[in-house]
Amino acid sequence: MKAGRKRYILSFLLIFILLGLVIWWNICSGSISLTGEQIRQILLGDQENGTAYNIIWEIRLPRILAALLLGGALSVSGFLLQTFFGNPIAGPYVLGISSGAKLVVAITMIAFLGKGITLSSWGMVAAAFLGSLLAMGFVLLVSVRVHDMSMLVVCGIMIGYICSAITDFCVTFADDSNVVNLHNWSLGSFSGMTWQSVRLMAVLVLLGRFTSVGQWSGSEIMFFFGMMQMTFAITECVGRGLTAFSRVVQGGEFDQILLRPRNLLLQVLCSSTDPRRLSTAVLGIVLMWLSVTQLQIPWTLGSTVLLLISVAGTVLMLLGLFLVEATLCFLSVQSIEAVNILTYGGRTACEYPVDIYPRPIRLLFMYVAPFGLCMHVPVSALLHHPMVDWPAWTVYLAPLAGAMFFLLMALVWQKVGVRRYCSTGS
Repeated sequence: MKAGRKRYILSFLLIFILLGLVIWWNICSGSISLTGEQIRQILLGDQENGTAYNIIWEIRLPRILAALLLGGALSVSGFLLQTFFGNPIAGPYVLGISSGAKLVVAITMIAFLGKGITLSSWGMVAAAFLGSLLAMGFVLLVSVRVHDMSMLVVCGIMIGYICSAITDFCVTFADDSNVVNLHNWSLGSFSGMTWQSVRLMAVLVLLGRFTSVGQWSGSEIMFFFGMMQMTFAITECVGRGLTAFSRVVQGGEFDQILLRPRNLLLQVLCSSTDPRRLSTAVLGIVLMWLSVTQLQIPWTLGSTVLLLISVAGTVLMLLGLFLVEATLCFLSVQSIEAVNILTYGGRTACEYPVDIYPRPIRLLFMYVAPFGLCMHVPVSALLHHPMVDWPAWTVYLAPLAGAMFFLLMALVWQKVGVRRYCSTGS
């Protein structure tokens, strides 16, 4: 018994060592090779070499983490299918699940691209998910008549061949460009991975394994996550001018803004918008709807009003944080990365209920950067799981902290930043 346990420990130790070596090799290798010392400095936050910093933090690390999460999820899904069917060869490929996903993606791609409509990555994911559900649904439908697990696996193989045959038939009459796109999609790639994608994968994968975090269920956490995704996407859409303010100052464009007889802050906000961010907002709304459906929460007019107030307060609070960064641009020309601890770091931390963190972090995101007052307190009341023991009417007033924070930061931006502005030229 002890010998067997020792063997397992050594096996897992070897696996983790090999995994660490592979991760390090993936960080180092690529079209641009980096030394170990460079990587160490970049991981510690050194941004002296901006190109290398972006390669590590924005390209290689998201891809590595996505591969770890999805690779682990794929292995677990295979194990669950093998356990369910009692057959060691059962898996998504054998049971036709992958073939069903490819079939629906092929049909969707041919139909949309033929009309000049470009599919987003989320559209492809939705089509693949629908196809896999249909294929698995047929297998379960067959199981009503076929009770032998071995025969059921054979039926899954047949469904996979049928889906592959229909896919090949559709591809035969498709344009060459559609065939190439479908081939590239079927090969799979992590090239488009971002930190936002990694966060979503982590929530979906880990909540499938851990059904609760602290006193919060997985469905409740899904609502918090969706709410943060929606509000941050709206903020990035309308506040793009603030996030890109350092370039406005460096390029001398702020000189032109000063000459116009309009409100300065309004001009900066309207100088740049990014409607593409709204797709992430839609994703957040879908996650919130799924959460409410799973929790079977009765939705009333009061719930709608409280949600809208919370969204408005959170967006204003996030704009206030962006104003802090914009104000510091007057002092250093470049935006200071330390502010990202409160903006992007706060967004990541507050995708989960703030009361799961230690007291210093709770105080930081409750009263300094008031994510908790603007979002968590109202949302917890919506979920009938109050985070704080306050009177019921206070949850409607808590999001006003976001409006107050925005007005305060706007005043600081105007009185401290704009007054100290010296032209950088144009």
